[in-house]
Amino acid sequence: MRTARAAGREHGEVIIVRAYVLIRLVAMLQAAMAAVASYPHHRLLAAGAGLIAALVAQSAALITVAVVRRQMPPPWLIGIEVAAMAGELVVGGAITAHGYGDTWAFFVYPFSVIAIVGVGLSFRRLPAVLAVGALPAAVYAVVNVALLNETPWNATLDATPYLLNCGVAWLVAGALRRSSHQVDVAHRVLTGREVELAEERERARHARMLHDRVLQVLEVLAQGDFVADPALRGHVRAEASWLRSLVSGDPPAATTDLPTALGAVAQEMARSGLMVELNTAQLADALRSRGQPDAETTQALADAAREALVNVLKHAGTRNAVLHAELTARTLTVSVLDHGCGFDDQVQEAGFGLTTSIRARITAIGGEVTVESQPDMGTYVELRIPAPAYLVTPT
Repeated sequence: MRTARAAGREHGEVIIVRAYVLIRLVAMLQAAMAAVASYPHHRLLAAGAGLIAALVAQSAALITVAVVRRQMPPPWLIGIEVAAMAGELVVGGAITAHGYGDTWAFFVYPFSVIAIVGVGLSFRRLPAVLAVGALPAAVYAVVNVALLNETPWNATLDATPYLLNCGVAWLVAGALRRSSHQVDVAHRVLTGREVELAEERERARHARMLHDRVLQVLEVLAQGDFVADPALRGHVRAEASWLRSLVSGDPPAATTDLPTALGAVAQEMARSGLMVELNTAQLADALRSRGQPDAETTQALADAAREALVNVLKHAGTRNAVLHAELTARTLTVSVLDHGCGFDDQVQEAGFGLTTSIRARITAIGGEVTVESQPDMGTYVELRIPAPAYLVTPT
């Protein structure tokens, strides 16, 4: 199936194929005209007719291949035809009578000089073009001297068009293919810009929707007496402020300091009424000597920890939780523990949003999640990722 990205390249190949077909038709017409004009001057008229038929047949076959493929015949097939052409030059010279306009009577010559253009259109490398084109040129020169009594100088001059024709065709085809490639590149750039513009328009539409609906509601809740709990009202106010900065296109910069990011999560949950005991001392000490995780890892761990704490607030029936983080030689671990109502972790895990909200984030950075819970015994969520290469202690 033709793709838009290949439009220029395919269009260029179609032009080359059309030119090739026309050139082959002209070659056949030239050979037929030469043969008709000089038919009394062939030693064997039947042989001349058979040779004409062979030229027409091979041209028809190559034209069919080009039209069906919508591409030039493959180089190996062109090479076979050139070899056959060399043999036809020998046969043509053998049946041509001397002394009557050998160039016309020797009708394979005008045919082959025109048909050799296909070598330049098909082969991509100039050395291959010249090497293949040199075969009929050399055969023609030898035949002209040995069979038609031509002088070596004239035979050499007459053989030169083989190399010139296929060389010029190679130059033209190369220029056309390069131009087609540039069209493809320009099309990809234009398409990319159109996609970016469409995405920007979609983001603007979403921003308007968030501003007109969600943000307005949050700001009303944060400013009035609709929320009685001061801590929860403060949390709503903070979320409204974050959402306004996001809608305005200037969200708060994400920190790459993991202990700080986890501390911000704990403070955020405290504003919502969940007291979080934060334990990141070992992590902070380890990171001071081994370097911080990248921003993507930090963000994913902080977001997953936040979601785990939100689950505690919504489902555990407790207002206390422990957020712990540590870095060992090979593993970075963040865990959330509560002593709430718990659940049967064999059947209810997905219902708490762990699969979508937490596992997807950690899996995306190459980590894994473990959840342990029993009814009335609380819940333990552990996030583990392999320590990045620059965090691993050399062994």
